[in-house]
Amino acid sequence: MATVVLNPPKPVPNRQFDITVTVTGAGANFFQAWWTDAPSGSAVKNELDEQASSRILVFQGESGTRQAVTLDKGGVYTLTVQEYTQGTDFGGGYEGAAASDQSLVLVGAETAISVRVMNRLVSTVTANENSVDVILYVDNDTITVTTLAIHGEGTPKVLAASATAAAKNAAQDATVATKLAALEGTSATASYGTIATIVDDFIEIWKDHMVEATVNSQNDGFNGINFSFKDPTTPKAVIESVNRLLRNYDHHVRNDEGGTTPVLSGTGSATPIFHDPSADHRNTLAIPSVSDVGTAFQAMADLHRAYEGHRLEGPNIHDAADTVNVLAALPKLLDLYQAILVVLQQSEPTAPSTENTGAVALVHAAGFREEDL
Repeated sequence: MATVVLNPPKPVPNRQFDITVTVTGAGANFFQAWWTDAPSGSAVKNELDEQASSRILVFQGESGTRQAVTLDKGGVYTLTVQEYTQGTDFGGGYEGAAASDQSLVLVGAETAISVRVMNRLVSTVTANENSVDVILYVDNDTITVTTLAIHGEGTPKVLAASATAAAKNAAQDATVATKLAALEGTSATASYGTIATIVDDFIEIWKDHMVEATVNSQNDGFNGINFSFKDPTTPKAVIESVNRLLRNYDHHVRNDEGGTTPVLSGTGSATPIFHDPSADHRNTLAIPSVSDVGTAFQAMADLHRAYEGHRLEGPNIHDAADTVNVLAALPKLLDLYQAILVVLQQSEPTAPSTENTGAVALVHAAGFREEDL
């Protein structure tokens, strides 16, 4: 059975890597290797489909022959290798062979070998005018470190996607860097957890926070989350549940009972109902609604950030901080999202060390934009 070695062992799209084939069958001294399957949309897959062919010859040679390859898409490619004993006579007639090749005698059956190319994945996190990109490479189910020297870029990383101080700060933030490093080597599926579990935890904690003795000025009997929103298991259900959580959280922190019979002086922000003397404007949402599952994960991280800040507010918001109703820790990817949103949500971001403080202040507070001549 032939063996294959990749260098580097975990290649990335659009960057050359080497494939070395070694034959091991008794008497084998030659091989041929074909692509027989490839990720959808890749150049190899397109060529297979266009030629209505089951295989494309990649290279052939003696044991230990190395071939430089560049593949354009991440995913799993199938390299099928056939070993031969190569004689001195000339012949041909086998698929992929030239008629002038020396005669070949099959050794064993073909071997199908998986060649994995890592996927480059990008998630954009946005709060108001501030956006950053989270960039990861995934090898099978593992978030994998890449380096500039070997792969062309170092990841995992966060890059500012908007020319704002908050986005630049998030890309340079020490807490963000720590959360980012925690993703290295993590299972991709484990990194984001189960959104139904995260939603259910919030609903249970939220229910208790709204009636926690000595915390709210008055119990909030208006903004509870119906248990029918628990355990969302389809994309539509996830979107509906997360949007309900976002809406009811926003109503609660703004002293809004949702348009029902007015309490005290009525509905609306800053009315002293649940929080006295002021509504909570420090812990508002950066992501007020969602329309897809991907953003729903980010929104749950944002809701976690906002609620954990809200519950700890003492006098001027609550009668006392809520030290009882604590949300469960977030999975690692959502924990990263939360750290990013803490920075992006700042109303008056600190200027990065490489920026002029006055320019940052005018861009964020007075509506200016930076333009070069």
